[in-house]
Amino acid sequence: MDPLQLILARYFNIWNFACAIRDEETAVAAAKAWLLIPARTPRCPICRGNMSREPKLSYKLKYRLRCWRCAREGRPSIRSPLKNTFFERSHVSVLDTLRLMLHFLRKDKVSQAAIDVGVTKKTAIQTYHYFRELCEVAEAHDRELLGGNTDIVEIDETHLFTRKYHRGRLLRRQTWTFGCLSRLTK
Repeated sequence: MDPLQLILARYFNIWNFACAIRDEETAVAAAKAWLLIPARTPRCPICRGNMSREPKLSYKLKYRLRCWRCAREGRPSIRSPLKNTFFERSHVSVLDTLRLMLHFLRKDKVSQAAIDVGVTKKTAIQTYHYFRELCEVAEAHDRELLGGNTDIVEIDETHLFTRKYHRGRLLRRQTWTFGCLSRLTK
């Protein structure tokens, strides 16, 4: 199954993901299809020439990028294909990172994700922390302001501290909850 069609599938779940993305090569192809890894080769940052792939099995993608024009002139320009991407400083494989991402999106516990993926709990905690930071940056970037000259925003507050009909637990501290609603933007 095509990786892009996998995400767009109506019944996307962990089993479809496991069947479609089984090995590292498929995971890299999926990451390129989902624009997590650039699909085309970048230009050299020094001379703006084309960079070529230099195979090396010790790297995550099994190659690195080198500008041979700069190398002939005595200033070697070597670059990782993962530079400025999600996987740049990750020591976990692309497949394991995508699996951890799936567990994060399913809101699974860190310990369960670590067991399922086969990484240490510390690695899963660090990866979850990084995912939370990315979500925070994306949320802050895409924030829209409510209201305007012609739009009226309704604000409501609730004070949560007492029990209804004297049932249930008392909250240890009083909690205020605020909500905003714009009738035009919904």
